[in-house]
Amino acid sequence: MIDLHCHLHYGVDDGPKDTDESLDLAKALVDHGVEVVACTSHLRRDKNWVNDAHVQSELNQRLSRLLDANNITLKHVGGAEHYIDEYLLQTCKNSEVVPLGASNWLLIETPYWGEPQRLMDLLFNIRKCGYRIVLAHVERFDYLYKYPEKLENLIDAGYVLQVNLGSIAGMYHKDHKKAAIKLLLDGYVGIVASDCHRAKDVKASIGEGSKALIKLIGVDGARILMNTNPQKILDGENPVTLDNYLN
Repeated sequence: MIDLHCHLHYGVDDGPKDTDESLDLAKALVDHGVEVVACTSHLRRDKNWVNDAHVQSELNQRLSRLLDANNITLKHVGGAEHYIDEYLLQTCKNSEVVPLGASNWLLIETPYWGEPQRLMDLLFNIRKCGYRIVLAHVERFDYLYKYPEKLENLIDAGYVLQVNLGSIAGMYHKDHKKAAIKLLLDGYVGIVASDCHRAKDVKASIGEGSKALIKLIGVDGARILMNTNPQKILDGENPVTLDNYLN
């Protein structure tokens, strides 16, 4: 699996608190078949999680040293979970955002409290800065998943919708599971990811989630969402659709 949404850096957000927790998470990812992981630490100034481009080199270097010292073979690439707030557009204009790997794709999280004003305009202006957009765990936001016309507009505009594997397996709220499955079967999902914050998350998310995904769309369809499309994003390309794998 290529996991493009995971919190592996320690001591920077609500992910691993220290090196031990980061190592435990890395080992669990490897044990569950993850070969490449994007370290998408939160970029949220309201919580003082400022994991922007200025700190990425240091974070990635210290993680490499930690994994190498403990003989853990896990390729990791840069990234961030960019929260939509009053600062995000300026952060893009200042090139302080953190794309996934060497691509121009950004992982963006919309707010839980409700739809931001002029959301589509904001996303369009981010695109004008030269970036492409993956929207994180869309199944959590009822102001998106309940409205097919919004989803169609997002897809038509070239945005990729990401769903958490754990949601498909029922790891979170039952509404999230229902929404994730509907988004999946309706053909809106471009990639799945773990969004793991601790080692204990991995079995339920990747282990049970991948089984549930395969049951719904088969091995080949699951491979597209877990491997093919994440790799295309890292390569700066367009993901493929699931048209041939859905009833």
